Amino acid sequence: ETPLMRAGASGHVQMVSMLLARGADPVVTSSCGLTALMFAACYDGRRGSDHAGVIRLLLEDGRVAVEARDRTGCTALWWACSMGYPERARMLLLE
Repeated sequence: ETPLMRAGASGHVQMVSMLLARGADPVVTSSCGLTALMFAACYDGRRGSDHAGVIRLLLEDGRVAVEARDRTGCTALWWACSMGYPERARMLLLE
């Protein structure tokens, strides 16, 4: 996992923004094929986290493929739905 993936999983908008500005690649995948967008879509929203903001930043970056699939064939939308995050799912559907 990359720092960008961990920041996305934590819902840390400022960190994601800084990492993207400094050249972090949002297209890189984890050993399971997860992207930073998938991490932001499926991880638990702790107090003060902004996963929707992270998703927005990653989508605005322009390099992220919403339809990218992990090794099992799941997309960020699938992850958001399966984990019960309707707001995140709506954002991904609109993309």
